[in-house]
Amino acid sequence: MVIRLIQGLTVGGEFSSSVTYMVETAPSGRRGCAGSWANFGSMSGTLLGSGTSAAFATMLSTAPLHSWGWRVPFLLGILLAAFALYMRRNLPHTQLFKEHVKNHTDDNPLHEALTRGQSGALLAAQLLFAVLVAFSVAIAPVMFVEMFPTEDRLTGYSLAFDIGLGLVGDTAPVIAIWLIEATGMPAAPGLYLAGLSLVSVVALAFMRDRSRALLL
Repeated sequence: MVIRLIQGLTVGGEFSSSVTYMVETAPSGRRGCAGSWANFGSMSGTLLGSGTSAAFATMLSTAPLHSWGWRVPFLLGILLAAFALYMRRNLPHTQLFKEHVKNHTDDNPLHEALTRGQSGALLAAQLLFAVLVAFSVAIAPVMFVEMFPTEDRLTGYSLAFDIGLGLVGDTAPVIAIWLIEATGMPAAPGLYLAGLSLVSVVALAFMRDRSRALLL
């Protein structure tokens, strides 16, 4: 359980970092396409892991699979993670980040993300990312990157991603079971999601479209 929690936190940070990097390095007219590749890579990794596990479960009989076969996909994952770490450590900083570091030598990204008038943006991002998952596959990553200025972009996006999914997404199954038991209505979780969707629509109505504007 502890390992799973650590995994969730690290994935949240890595995903928002990758989206931020791709959007900041993309031309202004291609930010949506560039940001969507993060979700493509995430889904591809899930399919690759599931496919590898299924392949070993199919090729090996029960005894060798339980003895050593189940470890092989994890070992392959370690090699892939090492390659990804090598690539990441050799990526150059984006031009926006270089300019930010040059002009701001003593700031706190967490403090900036929470105090520079971004509370509403954080709340909107949390609700949107947790509820409108189906619509986020292509457009949400770049939209959230565009909501924050360079000095707190990664921190603000990471907070929105992790807190939104953690508070709304991870608690949804528990709340759904409780609603069914409390009301006796099998459709109660649907009403709960409908209410959250309504809140998200209201938050979306107050968001500015920055898809064609320069990144701050």
